[in-house]
Amino acid sequence: MRHKGSSYILAILSILLSLSSCQTQKQELALGEKALKQRSLPILLAQEDLLRDAAYPLLIAASRHGEKTRTVWGVRFASVPLPFHNETQGDGFYNIVRYIHPDLPVAQSGLHVGDRVLAINGKGVRKKTAAELNRLVQKLSKTGSERLDIAVERDKKIVSFSVSPATIIDYKLELVDSPYINAEANGVSIYVSREMVDYAGSKNALAAVVAHALAHNLSMDLADTIAKMAAKNHVRHHLPLSSFALDKGPFAEISKGYPESVEIAADRKAFQLLALAKMDLHEAAEFWKKLMNDFNRQDNRFLSTHTVTQNRMLEFEKSLSEIAPVETQSDPIISDLSEENNYMS
Repeated sequence: MRHKGSSYILAILSILLSLSSCQTQKQELALGEKALKQRSLPILLAQEDLLRDAAYPLLIAASRHGEKTRTVWGVRFASVPLPFHNETQGDGFYNIVRYIHPDLPVAQSGLHVGDRVLAINGKGVRKKTAAELNRLVQKLSKTGSERLDIAVERDKKIVSFSVSPATIIDYKLELVDSPYINAEANGVSIYVSREMVDYAGSKNALAAVVAHALAHNLSMDLADTIAKMAAKNHVRHHLPLSSFALDKGPFAEISKGYPESVEIAADRKAFQLLALAKMDLHEAAEFWKKLMNDFNRQDNRFLSTHTVTQNRMLEFEKSLSEIAPVETQSDPIISDLSEENNYMS
């Protein structure tokens, strides 16, 4: 009996050890996932910043051609944990200026990345998180505020700066998690995959992608397609595009690709927008050629509705040669941009 009882005890201990091991593995897995998210957050923020760097000048240039506009400030905040924090020290974090758009008025305001944020428009923000500050600034954009006053601490001194907004065309800009190198437009929004941001790698290269999507939005081709789909009760007029167009379902019409003439016109519009935004046309063009060539190699990382033909490449070079010499002269291409909007049959 004593031997049998010992066996029971050993079995129970074995089960308990096994359960403890499983629990430990779950905890380690949870910690691993948390650490992975913490490591990936800086990468995500860097991708978002690069997309803003590339897109905002284009959205500003396009604002004169859109019926609806909105304002942006071009500043983002981050919360930094206090060192050696305990419960008696308050909230345990402070907020800093994390990002300043290099081409918006905020870049000339005097604000610096790393400034410790104390107040916005006269109201203390010590207890607000960075996420709350970012939402607050976004809300001020919607109210039509013409100035953003930010008090910061720098070198143990309190200084205040006034930031003016920039006006952009009112298209939603979104970075999307997707395994594909792609960008899409749906008439009211522009979606760019994180893979595309990494593939582009630079402001001017990514601007080429955004400009092309923006060109489709500014034209009637995509709007007409969406309207036809909505009329068939396939989708709502405002398409919430959380994943990219596939070969079936409500996006089937879009996924078939635009006619070559539509793509050629969008290429030209994209160059015009890049010129208006004072982007480097030649760097953008070199990247676009690389993108077209890689797409033609049928790399399965690429998901695109854009047809690439020899004729399109010839027209691409022609548009570049015509627009590049006058990229600093806005008037000749502004009128062209406004007029080329009726090529969708």
